[in-house]
Amino acid sequence: MQNADSDARQHMQIILVEVESNQPKMGYGFNLNRDDAEETFQKLVPEVDFDKVKTGQQSITKEQARKLLNHDITEHVNRAKSRLGDSVYDSLPPNVKSAVISAVYRGDLGPKTANLMKAGKWRDVGVEYLNHQQYKKAQELGIIGVRTRMNWNVEQFNTMIKE
Repeated sequence: MQNADSDARQHMQIILVEVESNQPKMGYGFNLNRDDAEETFQKLVPEVDFDKVKTGQQSITKEQARKLLNHDITEHVNRAKSRLGDSVYDSLPPNVKSAVISAVYRGDLGPKTANLMKAGKWRDVGVEYLNHQQYKKAQELGIIGVRTRMNWNVEQFNTMIKE
């Protein structure tokens, strides 16, 4: 499974860089306004002045950005396992793990979608997953990238449909 999680991390890096948002982010999509942002910085990159980064007076290195990303991915893998159960999550191929992590990271993997995944009802997963307010109103909200990301996730979920 180490290799599969490594593949999921590579996919996540690409996904996070492409996320559109009006939230201040840096690196691979680290949200500087989230509740634990400063605490996470102090823990993982103590040599960096969080306030200066947040105000654009200081930047971080790629290595520091990767530390933050790896921390977040580990947390979101754990959340995905919590939602789906270890056995379901661990049985998924890397592309589907990446989509699940993306959905958990962005907060759009709801309980109905998770329950369909756990039940192996992959034909219904995509429809339920896209039954999401941000997806439906992406154009209106000016966050069209949400649709692109969620459509990619559905493509990955659909690979689980057995003929």
